[in-house]
Amino acid sequence: MNINPLYWLDLRKYKPNEIAKKLNKPMLILQGHRDYQVTYEDFKLWQKSLVNNKKVEMKSYPKLNHLFMEGEGLSTPNEYNKEGHVSELVIKAIAGWIHKQK
Repeated sequence: MNINPLYWLDLRKYKPNEIAKKLNKPMLILQGHRDYQVTYEDFKLWQKSLVNNKKVEMKSYPKLNHLFMEGEGLSTPNEYNKEGHVSELVIKAIAGWIHKQK
């Protein structure tokens, strides 16, 4: 992938959910169940890490992929070449979350 090996070595040590536990900021975490890059299993780890943080809102969407576009079955890289739109559900969730931050 022509990426410097130091990037991968640094990434191995990076634990974003551990960092997020220390933040005292509102967070919105969204997940498409069909995402194969950041999986639903990853989402469940975030849920477990942030379960006691009242400033965190988490939502998942069974039919959405990594791009928050709807589809059926397993998502593949070819799906990213299809024209589509971010789900209205995601747009409404983001807008609602922003509105609540005021």
